[in-house]
Amino acid sequence: RGLFASVALPIVLFAGATLIGQLVSPARGQSLLPTLPGIVDVALPAGHTAEVYWQPGGPGVNSFHLFLLQGGIGGTSVPASDVRVTASHDGGAPTAVRITRQSTGHYIGFMILTTGSWRYDVSAVLGGRQVSFGVTHRVS
Repeated sequence: RGLFASVALPIVLFAGATLIGQLVSPARGQSLLPTLPGIVDVALPAGHTAEVYWQPGGPGVNSFHLFLLQGGIGGTSVPASDVRVTASHDGGAPTAVRITRQSTGHYIGFMILTTGSWRYDVSAVLGGRQVSFGVTHRVS
């Protein structure tokens, strides 16, 4: 009986403290794991691939990431020039997205997204060849 009481009491106290902590926590019901962005992959000529994602991807301030790769998904980043991105919301007029080069083949821009459908048109020069593509991102 003495051994059981010495083991059971801390377990009961810990369980009770955990339950109370979960009831009063402002983070209750939220995942403790970060959400991963959905990545859009686009096949480009000459074995190049573009990977695009938005972080966090919902309404509000977002970062737009563009990776230009050789060899497909998980490939090697490649240098590009004259990289341009425009965005349009729900079929409206396109607006230029200011982007900066973070590293070879990685470009980033920041924008405020509202709910609806966003269309992004990207153009760049890869290996001396002009490439362009479009992607759509739904914000809800």
